[in-house]
Amino acid sequence: MGASQRVGDFRQIFAEEGVPQDLVYLAVIESGFLNHARSYAAAVGMWQFIRSTGRIYGLKGSAWVEERKDPVKSARASARYLRRLYELSGDWYLALVGY
Repeated sequence: MGASQRVGDFRQIFAEEGVPQDLVYLAVIESGFLNHARSYAAAVGMWQFIRSTGRIYGLKGSAWVEERKDPVKSARASARYLRRLYELSGDWYLALVGY
């Protein structure tokens, strides 16, 4: 799957979750759209979830499974997380900063 196809899929997921579709480009900033990205704080995947936040938003992680690297599941979790941050702040810019 190419990057443009992924962006289209992610835009659909964000639309379904009630999040502005252009926020899918946050993954470019977070990881460059790379599923194997890992931060110094142990955030993993395209959307850079740490394990605890990933669990809160439904991503399973163990020695055998790492859903933070699943593009579709992590995109949906990211949209839900962004929507929650928006609900708390009332502003999409603040939601992005909180992410």
